Amino acid sequence: MKRKEFILNLLYSVVPMILIIPLSIWALSQMSKGAYDCFFVMGTSMEPYLSGSENQSTYGYSDNSDKAIDNLKRFDLVICYYPFEGQNDYEMPYNRYKPILTETATLKVKRVIGLPGDKLTIDNENFSITDKNGITENYNEENCPFKRKTPIENRKADVKKLEDNEYFVMGDNWTKNGSLDCCNPSAKATKYEVLYRENIQGVIFKLEGNCTYGPLKHCKSCKKVVDDDVKECSCGSTKFLVYNDIIEKRPYEDGPIYIK
Repeated sequence: MKRKEFILNLLYSVVPMILIIPLSIWALSQMSKGAYDCFFVMGTSMEPYLSGSENQSTYGYSDNSDKAIDNLKRFDLVICYYPFEGQNDYEMPYNRYKPILTETATLKVKRVIGLPGDKLTIDNENFSITDKNGITENYNEENCPFKRKTPIENRKADVKKLEDNEYFVMGDNWTKNGSLDCCNPSAKATKYEVLYRENIQGVIFKLEGNCTYGPLKHCKSCKKVVDDDVKECSCGSTKFLVYNDIIEKRPYEDGPIYIK
């Protein structure tokens, strides 16, 4: 009887470990592959949902895997670069088949409004989307599924159809020039622009809290933050760049917010 109890106890303690270890290894491998990345918001283009001030910036995590990006849903939040003229994220003229990022490229946080196959009409606070199956949804101030910063002005676009691998993204700040995005790609823009699949770097799935950010010195090779007086990084590189990064994190007291 004791032998039987011993075997059962052993199974109860060992089997969970057998299940947990592969899952832990998978999670670590995803992190090491760069499948998940920490982001923070700069500027006011995503207000009122996300804050981007230096001392009260929203930060969280994005899923950078192909699976996450290929399964984007309307109104998801994404991390992206802009292929627009004048944004300085890519070398111009933009080459879709061989896009080259500039050293000054800056990641943006935006909301997906249009997916491949969609038709869109935006007329300030009112907008309509007809999907690839011909189903039309009309939105206004009362039924918009996300909160926009007002007063809404200069938000107009008539997109006949988004082709394969084309997306339409916007910030939540719909005030005049509140967000440079597909609807308003520059202060002097007279037409809309589109985002391409290769410009999207990740899909936001978790908001962790608020943070303080500022200019920090980074190794150009391994991206590690180093002290200002460092002449050579631990990886051996002697080339550095200074750009904004998180200085202090302040997680939400009630825990992270998961975006479904």
